[in-house]
Amino acid sequence: MKKIIRVIAILLIIYCSLHIVDYGRDTVKTQFVKTEIKTNAFLPQHEKKPLHKAYLKAKKEDNDILQEVKEEEERKVDFLYLNSINQNIIAYLSYDRLGINYPVVSSIDNKDYLHTDLYGKSSYAGSLFLDCTDTDKDWGENHLIYGHNMKNCTMFGMLGHSKKDDIFYIYLPNKSKKYKVIDIRVIEPEDKFYSKDRQELKNTVSLSTCKGDKRLVVTGKRI
Repeated sequence: MKKIIRVIAILLIIYCSLHIVDYGRDTVKTQFVKTEIKTNAFLPQHEKKPLHKAYLKAKKEDNDILQEVKEEEERKVDFLYLNSINQNIIAYLSYDRLGINYPVVSSIDNKDYLHTDLYGKSSYAGSLFLDCTDTDKDWGENHLIYGHNMKNCTMFGMLGHSKKDDIFYIYLPNKSKKYKVIDIRVIEPEDKFYSKDRQELKNTVSLSTCKGDKRLVVTGKRI
């Protein structure tokens, strides 16, 4: 009997060790993908669109306005590069204060990228993905983006540190949109927010991740 228990214990140790190794490899891969994508996602300075007249006007009036306009006008995501990796990339989320900078994919099923990375490979961390019911290409309705709450702080692992009035950006192929956080809530997975309440919100983006057995949802309104 003791031998059987010893064998079972050894098998459990081996099983757990293999999972730890797999998780470690996945963590390294997720960090690599994040660094590679962020490094190449934004166009070089000389390829960015010319500064708007508002920038030149602000330069003479207010340094704060200058910085805000400069941020919006100068940054431009290279979607040719991103779509060469994955044609399903439709946006880029930049929440700089929390270090959340990732492409966002869209698919016909929310399960497609739950544990699949941007390169189409199996990954526990998966990808940031848009809810499959969100089809408004102008992003005038509420758009819901999901991401895993990773312990290594990648993906939406830092989303729990969000604060009201935080700023994040959504970059699209032909425009960028700026959002201010207006609501932070912890809800049940079956909460009506997902199926009904959010449909009443306009010009908003909600970021959703797990928080224990509940869900954390951070919503920003376009400004």
